Amino acid sequence: DLDWGFLRRRAQQLSEKALENRRQAEEKQRLQNGKESEALDLDQGSQAISAVEHAMEHLQEYQAEDRKAKTAQAALARLRRQQQANNDEDDAWTLTTPSEPDRDELRECIKTSIPVTDKRTTSSTIITKWITQLMKECHVHNWRELANVPDAAVLANKLGVPGENVQAWIDHAQDESLGEIMVEVCDGDVDAAERLTVQARSGTPKDLAAWISIPDLLL
Repeated sequence: DLDWGFLRRRAQQLSEKALENRRQAEEKQRLQNGKESEALDLDQGSQAISAVEHAMEHLQEYQAEDRKAKTAQAALARLRRQQQANNDEDDAWTLTTPSEPDRDELRECIKTSIPVTDKRTTSSTIITKWITQLMKECHVHNWRELANVPDAAVLANKLGVPGENVQAWIDHAQDESLGEIMVEVCDGDVDAAERLTVQARSGTPKDLAAWISIPDLLL
């Protein structure tokens, strides 16, 4: 006779084993899916980071090109005004400091080093105030005039701004002015000014003056 009790126990054991195998298989599949999902997330994250880095690189290039274009335009405009003011072709070329007001130039210099101010006052408001003071009280209308300020401490006292911040403004103004002046020296030829700066390591009028005895080497 069949031992029905044994068969029932055997069937139950097999059923339990089948359920355990199924549970293990599902767990394995779940872990596998998790790893694949994690790998996918990592890959997507890596792609996103690469995309952001690529965009930042192009943004920096764009900003550099935009700065170069603005500098060239400002230098050319000032050069034309200087040429119009000097109609005598026999007069020697002279470098003149423009006095036209340019709030954007002053704002760019100030933004390089903004001191801590009253939290109730927004930075844009205080910057506008300083620009107005520079123009009306200090007779500084653009970054070319700011670059010529001989004593940062005097300007700092008039504005009520720490001297180190004002010095940073002047330093930035001098950096920007050098590019403009080199373009003016090159009669508005931006490419020539860039080649002198990059290839001939002569980014200032003083550097350029060192070639006075051997100008042919620059050709």
